[in-house]
Order: sequence, then C-alpha cells, then structure tokens
Amino acid sequence: MTNSTKTQTARPEALANPASSHMASGRSSASIDGRVRRGERSREAIVGAMLDLIREGVTRPSSNQIADRAGVTQRTLFNHFADVPTLMGEVVAAQVEFVRRNLPEPPESSLPILARAEQFFGEIAGLLDAIAPVRIAAYSFPVRMDAVDAGVENVRSLLREAIAQTFAPELARLSHAEFGEVLDELEVLADPVSWRLRRVLQQHSSQAAAMHAAHSACKIAKLRS
Repeated sequence: MTNSTKTQTARPEALANPASSHMASGRSSASIDGRVRRGERSREAIVGAMLDLIREGVTRPSSNQIADRAGVTQRTLFNHFADVPTLMGEVVAAQVEFVRRNLPEPPESSLPILARAEQFFGEIAGLLDAIAPVRIAAYSFPVRMDAVDAGVENVRSLLREAIAQTFAPELARLSHAEFGEVLDELEVLADPVSWRLRRVLQQHSSQAAAMHAAHSACKIAKLRS
C-alpha cells in the first residue's frame, strides 16, 4: 500500500509542474515564431527575385526562374502565392512602396522654371530607370489583375503629384480645364514607359534623357501658362 500511495501522489505533482509547463510553452512559441519568420523571409525573397528578374529584362519570368533566383523550391513558391499573376500583384505593390520611399522632395517654387525642371528630372532619372521595366511587364502581363492595375495607378498618381508640385507656379495660372490638359502633357514626360523609350529606342543616357525631358517640360509649361 505504501508503494501504491507514493505512486499515486507522485503522478499529479509531475503533471502540475509549472516550470516544466512554461518551458514547453516557450519552446512551442519559439518554434512557431521561427516558422513565421522563415515564411516571411521566403516570401520576401520570392518577391525580390521576380522584381530583380524583371528589372534585368526578363519581362515574364517563369516560376522556375523565380524559385531558382529566390533559392526556394517551386512548392514553397506556390505555398506563398496561388499563381504567378498573384505574385505579380505583390511585385507591383512592392514597386509602389519603392517609389514612395525614393521620390525626391519637389524643387523650391522660387527657382526659375528651367532650374526646377532640371532638378526634378535629374533626381528622378534613376528612379524611372528602376521602375520602367516593371511598368512594361505589368502592361504586357497576359492576365489582368486588380492588384496590378491598382499598383500601376498608385505609381502614376505619385509621379503626377510630384510633377504638379514641380510646375505649380505655372499650373496655378491656368484655368481648371487647361490645368488638367497641361498636367497630362507634363505627366507623359515622367511616365516610366516614355522614359524607357528615350533610354532604349532613342539611346539617350540617363543624364541626356533627363535634360531632354526638362527642356520639353519647360516648353509645354511656358507655352500654355
């Protein structure tokens, strides 16, 4: 009976050990946190890999190319993204944040128009070089995605607002109808696709393309204001 009693009293004590329970819970939480972090790293690597491939000129990278570049399996890729069009939506969303972070402050409105134009286009030249391939890939993608269209429109809005601020003194002298028309013309000069045409088809250097855009913008603004 004594041995039996000891056995019965020892079992509840072992089960109720708070330190043991806390340690087990801590290990479980750490394991879950580790998996979450690994999943986030894999997801970021996949998005970054597709973005890099597009910027390198691969307009429509395959899932195999993306997985290889990201250092993951295709199974991992499709665990995170239902398909490549869904991944493209994430890439465009990353592009929006990239533009938001890297758009320069508008030039001082007190500067002469040519100085403002040259500063603006000179400062966004590298940004346009980086985002143009993604814009072209988004337009040429075989499947239309709401997320992709929304991202493209967000980038367009950011650039349009930046050019409106740069030429604010000239635009302020226009009627409401003229304001929209002139801003549309100026926007084309800062459009990533137009920029790509100047850089690739017309073979302008980044600096030359910026100067060309700046002088064209001044002509538009001066003629209409």
